Amino acid sequence: MNSSIYLFGDFGQGVTSYPIDYAQTIFEEFISESKAPTQLIIHRDGEIMNYGYIRRIENNHLFGLCIQINGQYISTIKRLFEMFEDVTANIAIRGELIRLNEQGNLVESVTRFANKPNEVERITNYCRNELSKLENLCKKLPPVDYSTSTKDKSYFREDENAVRIITNSLKNGHTFVYKKEDFDTLALAGYRSTLSNLNSRYNQATTKIQELNKELSSLKRQKKQMGIVVCLTLLLFVGSVIFFNTLEAKDRNIEEQAVTIELQDTKNKVLSNEKEKLSNDNFQLNARISELTRMYNEKVDSCIMLENMYKELNDDYSELQITNSNNVKQAEILRDLNKQLERQYEDYKKHAEIRIKAKDEAIKDYNILLAEYNKLKNKYYQTKEGKRELKNR
Repeated sequence: MNSSIYLFGDFGQGVTSYPIDYAQTIFEEFISESKAPTQLIIHRDGEIMNYGYIRRIENNHLFGLCIQINGQYISTIKRLFEMFEDVTANIAIRGELIRLNEQGNLVESVTRFANKPNEVERITNYCRNELSKLENLCKKLPPVDYSTSTKDKSYFREDENAVRIITNSLKNGHTFVYKKEDFDTLALAGYRSTLSNLNSRYNQATTKIQELNKELSSLKRQKKQMGIVVCLTLLLFVGSVIFFNTLEAKDRNIEEQAVTIELQDTKNKVLSNEKEKLSNDNFQLNARISELTRMYNEKVDSCIMLENMYKELNDDYSELQITNSNNVKQAEILRDLNKQLERQYEDYKKHAEIRIKAKDEAIKDYNILLAEYNKLKNKYYQTKEGKRELKNR
């Protein structure tokens, strides 16, 4: 697949992109129509298909990715969203271009992509690798429909008819597909939830410390006012000792809670990684099954074609045998040709049986992985984070 990868965004200082070339004007048009937390923009320019993705982050800033494909188009909207969301999650977890802040919201880490050339190169390679998984969903671009203008704009929601969206995107102009929810991958949602919970616990602890400091200041003022009375001073001293012991116990309790949170966070990360790995394996098995099915169908078609050829030749042979019984040499040639075709047919039949067996084995592997995936998913939903996720659904 002949493709180019671009990064672009608006971080409060105007549109920035990398690499910097003529495509920046395209990205400015993309950004001007940003109306949802996430959106997909498809723009056809002759034989070039531009697939852009914009994610709204903190402070109403924007982060975007764009893939240019020459001579082909991608025949799925759902998988395009999933690919861009997966790439965005990968970038956010690395944190060099965009990252999650303490509240669990996405913010930019740079103002210009050129400041991080190594990370941009890594993202470009990662994006190409994810794009290669959609090759079986790519089709040849049809001729340009000159009845439409490059200035035409069409707007859709991501849950509208996908065939209608794809058909519209093959015309001139821009196609905007908006998505308002469910745009975080499981890994990114886990990180976001963990950071938000930790920040909430930190704020609660800070508030408690402030309250304790106020109580301490009040006790100190009382101590100064009643410093003349020895008995009351002694009583205040005993109260202070009790207070500081209580404060120390609360500090220990906060530390224990922090350790518990850290252990739970580690456990959730392990489960998320295992779940993501199983999802990747599941996708690869599905792709393998699709390929084996396609190859099997090709072999079946070849067998049918050979059967038809065999029948036609056999009919020709019978006709020649009736009308031209004296042409023995030609009859022998036809018999040899029939035998050769029969051997070819048997060979194709054997290959088809091998492909069928390979497909059955792939389906068996897929079922095993699916069972492991469901087991891990059930295990995850038994955790504290998993239960919270089920409750929020």
